[in-house]
Amino acid sequence: MKNNNNQDELLVTKYLLNNNNNVIRHPKGSNRTPDILVNGIVAIEVMRLSQHFIKGKYSQDLQELRAPIFNIMEEIVKTYDHLYNGKTYWIHIELNRPIRTDFRKIKREIKYALDELLKSNIVPLPNTINVTRQIKMELMDLSERPGRLFVFAGLGDHDAGGWLLPEYIKNINRCLSKKANIVSKYYSEFSEWWLYLIDYMRFGISKSSIIEIKNGISHITPFNHLYLLDYSGNEIILEI
Repeated sequence: MKNNNNQDELLVTKYLLNNNNNVIRHPKGSNRTPDILVNGIVAIEVMRLSQHFIKGKYSQDLQELRAPIFNIMEEIVKTYDHLYNGKTYWIHIELNRPIRTDFRKIKREIKYALDELLKSNIVPLPNTINVTRQIKMELMDLSERPGRLFVFAGLGDHDAGGWLLPEYIKNINRCLSKKANIVSKYYSEFSEWWLYLIDYMRFGISKSSIIEIKNGISHITPFNHLYLLDYSGNEIILEI
């Protein structure tokens, strides 16, 4: 998570420098807010805007599972190459949260499910296996891929997507709430506070959608300004 924060702070820092600002990162130290100080007076907090699975008080960034499970699957399928017998199968994984981020356990469960499948009969295809209540694995026939028994075909995410505008409004409000709690202790130290969000949702927002998103954000207190910076760090998509 710290590496993600550093990456996002560097993106905002670059954007601010390109717009002729005097920028200092971590003016109060690396473990202390604000993330960035601009022109000696404006305190800036930075956060990644991404889709979250939210249930009650539980919240999980969708990417928190997707990237590690993708890597796990790429690793697992290679361990079966020595069993190649002239047939190759696609494997597709479907996620349905909440899922605990115990990746060692997840890896064992997926490996066990594949081992048990090989002991029985893979056909008929497509064949869907319930690895756990939250993880499903689908096998599909693939034209021969010499030397490969399994090829990872990708991840499906039950919790990804949704209506564009409600997802932006919900996740912007989540970021505001989280950062407001952090800033509250130090608010009096600076005359202005800005919040920069990096758009990792990347759904694409039209001009008419921007107005509707703004209407869905009731307030940005304690921040004076909120900026949504595009994923590449080149353009402000939304400003409140």
